[in-house]
Amino acid sequence: MVAPPKTDLDFDLKLKTAVALAASGYSCRLNVALSAVGDSGLADVTDIDVLAIGRDVTFMPRVICVSCKSGENLVVAKELFYLRGVLDYVRGDEGILLLSQKELAPHHRELAKSLSLLALAKSEVDVWRAALVNGVHQPGHFEEKAFEEYDKALRQIPSSQGLSLFLKADYWFYRDFRNVQNLIGHLKKYAQQLDGRSRLHKTQYLDVAWHFSQTVLDLCLHVQRNGIARISETVNAFMFGGRTSYKARKDLLAAVTQILAKTGVAKASAMPSLDPPYAQPLAELVLRFIERPHAAIQVPLVLQDAIWRDLGCAGMEPPTTKNQLAAFKFAQDLLDFLKAATDAPWAPSIS
Repeated sequence: MVAPPKTDLDFDLKLKTAVALAASGYSCRLNVALSAVGDSGLADVTDIDVLAIGRDVTFMPRVICVSCKSGENLVVAKELFYLRGVLDYVRGDEGILLLSQKELAPHHRELAKSLSLLALAKSEVDVWRAALVNGVHQPGHFEEKAFEEYDKALRQIPSSQGLSLFLKADYWFYRDFRNVQNLIGHLKKYAQQLDGRSRLHKTQYLDVAWHFSQTVLDLCLHVQRNGIARISETVNAFMFGGRTSYKARKDLLAAVTQILAKTGVAKASAMPSLDPPYAQPLAELVLRFIERPHAAIQVPLVLQDAIWRDLGCAGMEPPTTKNQLAAFKFAQDLLDFLKAATDAPWAPSIS
């Protein structure tokens, strides 16, 4: 997440929007950087002011992209076409343009409708947000004071580790199989510094876990579509870009192993496995998620709540149903998996 600078005139609008969507059951992020490529150091194309992600019981994501504009001198048509492009780029489901200081002309409403977007003028923005939280518990996520602490924690991740840049931009560029090994690899480099002695560590670890939970749920969707009976093979193949790529790598490794064995350079048993050591534990985690989808899809919400509750927000209501309790257990399982996969000395607990 890229922190909104203090000079950002839309800062308050973004926070209030994220508060409302989080209370409505969405996992949210502010100022998500979008890049044309995933390489480090290249200029970002744009960002999403508020990104909200929900899941249905098939693990299919529902993605909402919100553009928050508090200025008066805006070209509304340009903003609408721009938002439509961003929505298509991230394969989003719903785009919302909030204009807190500007009214909407009838033809702009027609344009928004034709682009399958929701556009709200200054007289409607507050009403819309109030409707989202009407009759629901408000956990207080994204409150300004807590957000400042959250932003401070993420800025304390050393840029030399690569993890900070990955979370800000590269994760959202990939959104596929590469995020499994990349995220674990980046966290592993930083894991030895996460000993839990600093309060910032918990926020950092939970934020990484939130990103990883979204990837695991994407993997659950992939496994279900390919057949649960082949889960181990599917999970392994997923991490290398699919069965075709995975088979090609296995064939190459087998050929190299055979050559080295014939020349006496190395024994076949001495060659490393293509699959990472955490492949089987990951498959087991995915299987548990698939067996209880109502609980599994709440894991990002549990992790999001743990972040903000630790920073002083009210937090979600205590779990009462079996699926809610299972969601807390699954969130802890995911944290423990990351700890084992990265050889981290510590992992936070979900209370």
